[in-house]
Amino acid sequence: MVQCSMIEEGANFLLLCAIFAMSIYLLWQHFNPPGLPPGPSGVPGLGVLPSLGPTPYKALMELSKTYGDVMSLRLGPTLVVVLTGRRAMTEALVKKADFFSDRPPMPLLNLVHKGRGLMVAKYGPKVHGFRTLLLGTFRRLGVSTPRLDGLLRPELEALVDAVHRQAGQPTDPKALLNVSASNMICILAFGKRFDYDDTQFQNFLGKLNNIFEISSSPLGFLMLHIPAIVNLPISAIRDTMSDCKFMLDFLREIVDERWLALEARRRRDPNIADWEDPSDLLDGYLRTIVCEDVATEMSLSNEDIAHHFLDLFTAGTESVSHFLQWELLYLTTHPEVQAKAHEELDRVVGRDRLPSVSDRPNLPYMRAIIDEVHRVSSFSPLGIPRMTADIVDIDGYIIPKDTMVLSSVWDLHKDPDKWENPDTFDPSRFLFSNGQVNESKLRQIQAFGLGFRSCVGRQFAESSIFLYTASLLQRFFFKSPEGVAPPSLVEDPGVFLTPKPFKVCVIRRDSK
Repeated sequence: MVQCSMIEEGANFLLLCAIFAMSIYLLWQHFNPPGLPPGPSGVPGLGVLPSLGPTPYKALMELSKTYGDVMSLRLGPTLVVVLTGRRAMTEALVKKADFFSDRPPMPLLNLVHKGRGLMVAKYGPKVHGFRTLLLGTFRRLGVSTPRLDGLLRPELEALVDAVHRQAGQPTDPKALLNVSASNMICILAFGKRFDYDDTQFQNFLGKLNNIFEISSSPLGFLMLHIPAIVNLPISAIRDTMSDCKFMLDFLREIVDERWLALEARRRRDPNIADWEDPSDLLDGYLRTIVCEDVATEMSLSNEDIAHHFLDLFTAGTESVSHFLQWELLYLTTHPEVQAKAHEELDRVVGRDRLPSVSDRPNLPYMRAIIDEVHRVSSFSPLGIPRMTADIVDIDGYIIPKDTMVLSSVWDLHKDPDKWENPDTFDPSRFLFSNGQVNESKLRQIQAFGLGFRSCVGRQFAESSIFLYTASLLQRFFFKSPEGVAPPSLVEDPGVFLTPKPFKVCVIRRDSK
């Protein structure tokens, strides 16, 4: 009797489980509104997360071959539309930019910024005002003109000197590139750089690196699509909040100090509108606060500036640093590319001066190297997520309001139907037979996003990356250390793709 009772209880339990699973499935179907783009159904509650594996950007590219350039699926409970290919991305992010310029909730960043950050803010007049302010200040700073040469020269010279000191020794370039890229942002933001061994600056960089690591980790990916995870007692999340507080305190101190200096200057000279162009981004922001009408319209405060600059450091430092790491990796494994770049630099620039932004149009092979690194690394393989601001039609499909949208940059750069030998590093694919740049090919690269939420610092990033690349290649040859196997070209997967740790041996070009 006892055994029969146990069997009956077991059967009832299984029946309850089946009813529960069916209820979840029916609810799942109910929450998928009609008219969505096609896509895989996935598992109730988890969607396609279990099938994506460690490289979701590759899995999504494969799914698009079945479901098309616009597909829908669920990542955890989150409804997501994935755009694949230039046509679909342009249709949504450019032609219908008004509908595709919001950001989805990013739980960790929302906890940090508490509504003040620019990166995660909903698009509207306030965000548009900040972007206009930034673009205008960039323009007045001359970030795409030879004026940038003077701004960045102290940092470029310091980097070249530091690399000189490491010549001949197997070196992991990551730490040096991180500190230099962050100093580049400091020059743009505050008009100053820090010594590489400055203790407070090193602490700041350590916190910045920790934040980036959790953001690009599988945990960061899960938090984006299962927001409740951020409320769990996970030590990595607590540590990240502490790191962000340290960074914000560091930035507040700089902002407050400059505000006091500006106020003192104002008392001496009230005609602030007639002053010279701003010396850096912080100068431009603070002068906006002084102009009360503009400051009131955007609700701009010193605290806002600190949060905006935290976004600037997290986005700018890591993107430039990781680009340079990928670039050194590919140059190290392709000495023939370095040889061509050296010949072009010696012919156009020589070795008696550092390269200038004005040299860029005359260095087509250098431009091709940079764009090929963007293409082959695709270190932001799904872009920064967007969210629809209202119901919108794409290709006859109906996408609901507040739907997360991902752009498959990986597919755009790696689809073998679009690129011959897509995994091969070959800068010449961007050049005509006469050696000049094929502009139509360059336009197929999406390194800075599209539409209203594209990278506001694109011109600065392009100019600074060019100066870094040309300055390093002008002075050095990079190779793998003797007796060491060639470094791996396979990425470490995550939200952002990083090279596996590798070492280079730097050879001064004047030491042959």
